[in-house]
Amino acid sequence: MKNAAPAATADVQPPQPLLLRAAEAAALLGLKKTSFYGKLSQGVIPAPIRIGGGDPRWRRAELEQWVADGCPRPDCWERNAE
Repeated sequence: MKNAAPAATADVQPPQPLLLRAAEAAALLGLKKTSFYGKLSQGVIPAPIRIGGGDPRWRRAELEQWVADGCPRPDCWERNAE
């Protein structure tokens, strides 16, 4: 009797975090961290949230939606976000 081949294992990836640190948010957008902060200070990128007064975090879903919407100007983004 031949040995059965091991069952193929699916590529299981860990869940993506819902809240991103600045470096992670910058990487998601394909920006260097300094460019990310520059665009943030210009009001181009959606603003972060702070949980309990801690470090800023960006919502992954919000950044992904912002990109899917074509990276709209802040005044358009604010209207769409409400």
